[in-house]
Amino acid sequence: MDSFPPTDLTLSGTRWPCPPLYASAQSPVILLQLLHTAASILSDLLAHVAATWSLVLRELHQVAHLVRARFVQLSDDRPSHPPVTRVRPHSRIFTSAADLPSWFDTPATRSCCVRGRTRCVPRAVFDALQSGASRVGVPFPMDSVFLTAGPGPHVVPAIDLRILDALVADCRFGISGTLALFRGQTATEPRPNKALRPWLYRVHLASYPNLDLLCAIAQNGLIPPWKDPSARRGLRPTPANYPGARTGAGLVVDKLLADYYKGRAIIATMEAFERDPTFQSSAFALVPKKVKPLHLDDRIIHDLSAPDGLSVNAQTASEASPDATWDPFVSIARRICELRRRYPGYTIYAMIADIAEAFHHVPVHADHASAFGGRLPCSSHGIVSGMAVLGWTSSPGFSAVFGKAVRHYLRTGQYLVLGHMEPFWSFHWVDDIVLVDVDVDDRLQKAEKRLRDGVKLVFGSDGWHEGKFTTWPRVFHAVGIDWNIPDE
Repeated sequence: MDSFPPTDLTLSGTRWPCPPLYASAQSPVILLQLLHTAASILSDLLAHVAATWSLVLRELHQVAHLVRARFVQLSDDRPSHPPVTRVRPHSRIFTSAADLPSWFDTPATRSCCVRGRTRCVPRAVFDALQSGASRVGVPFPMDSVFLTAGPGPHVVPAIDLRILDALVADCRFGISGTLALFRGQTATEPRPNKALRPWLYRVHLASYPNLDLLCAIAQNGLIPPWKDPSARRGLRPTPANYPGARTGAGLVVDKLLADYYKGRAIIATMEAFERDPTFQSSAFALVPKKVKPLHLDDRIIHDLSAPDGLSVNAQTASEASPDATWDPFVSIARRICELRRRYPGYTIYAMIADIAEAFHHVPVHADHASAFGGRLPCSSHGIVSGMAVLGWTSSPGFSAVFGKAVRHYLRTGQYLVLGHMEPFWSFHWVDDIVLVDVDVDDRLQKAEKRLRDGVKLVFGSDGWHEGKFTTWPRVFHAVGIDWNIPDE
């Protein structure tokens, strides 16, 4: 925050007379040029120059961090080590960190076996859904309901749909009650995502600035910062999907149903969803990911910014969302330069990781999930997401609460290197993480182990995907930039 008095900010170099308190901020060089000025106007002129110079210094103070970042070399009081001579270094290092157990591994429990068939829900949820179906008077065929997803593209499970549709249409359940039931939320166990464990956060992230918000989201789901919660209503008639989503309907449905089978979303007919006045259906679009054709890889866009003025994003007070700023890219280059200075002759490596489906792990409170709905392309069925979907203006901020918790865990750890305690270093940008370190003893393995533990602590085991990271190369691609450590 700006520490200067409010009155200071109203002054300018064109307003006379200026108060004498600015004399302490004047430049001696400027004053020397005024020694031969007539005495009658000298005091007035000095005050004017002092005020102008004070404003210059004040503005410089406000941008000083930018100036330092661009021109001042990084330095600290940590020790530099004697140079070493190494043989030709390996282009890549592999450690045994992947084989080491983690305190924070979570078992996969989003399934059960009933009558010899694997189901896509835990047994407690299966029983609760059976009880709910009985209450609303819809059949519950034990041998064929809520089966786990089979191979190949997902298709809408007709039997599951019939049961969930009846629950959503019943006022005793509705969208929020059905989603809570499907996620296994009860009065004694309200967590919407069972992989998030707030009791571990309290122990291992005790000094994290956003600890309370992190635990609250894990315990009950995030509450969106609506501009006017009581006035939130869904648009009728619901908008149609974009042409790309209709053309690639099979791809869109396949990806959306993947979240259903993971317990993050519910499906029903649009007719049942629209009975809830707060249900908002936003259009889906399908676009290529990077340069790959749609049939190989694609990205679903949930357009929560349309229609203008009536969209989910328009109803969101985005300024009340958590901070979503991350580390500057230049910090990677600085880290390389710092390690070169402190460890001359040692080989520097990098590790690149990507939190798997980062946004999908952040749950939305069941009472507010009706805002994040959409129509399945070329269908009369819809889906309601129970997570902070990509495309919502507040998603980056709430996702950052979890991503920065991983960063906090990494950076608060230390380890002994060449006789000195060193903190772990990491770069974070949304769901991308970069580690840069020197190959000394088992330093790379310890850094990788700390990262794995941090991701599993915050997101559970599903947050770590072995196919989403690159192990300790010297030439790598991260945050859209090609890095070549030997040539940096």
